[in-house]
Amino acid sequence: MLLAVEQYNLNRKENEPKVNLFINDDKWNPDNAPAYEKLKKEHDISVAFVSHSNSTINIQDHVLKDKVILVNPLNNGELLDSLNKNTFKIAKSTEQANGLIAIRIIELGLKKTAVFKFPNDYMTRASMEVKRLLEKSNV
Repeated sequence: MLLAVEQYNLNRKENEPKVNLFINDDKWNPDNAPAYEKLKKEHDISVAFVSHSNSTINIQDHVLKDKVILVNPLNNGELLDSLNKNTFKIAKSTEQANGLIAIRIIELGLKKTAVFKFPNDYMTRASMEVKRLLEKSNV
């Protein structure tokens, strides 16, 4: 992200806005909405990128109240489809994105596979899709 913002700012036209990128780690903890609050307070952000479902859901009321656009660049799927009008998803569905992992395992002819997951919605949906496709191919 830092490189992309730097390249954009170096090559933007005079009439195009400069982009400032501020980063705060919520440590993958959905109860850590203070990471969002800190960015909003210190930098008056207009757009927030949050790359996991639980925190995306957790700050829904905040972004709506603050009129901030929330983008989840990583996750997509039914769970996030019901969120407010300020929330956007740009990735393939969770199942599509993670199904590619299973397809590659199958292409490589790997027969012994272990799937480990973090116990949240995204990782559960991701791993279940990998498992489904692998079992379908007798892996």
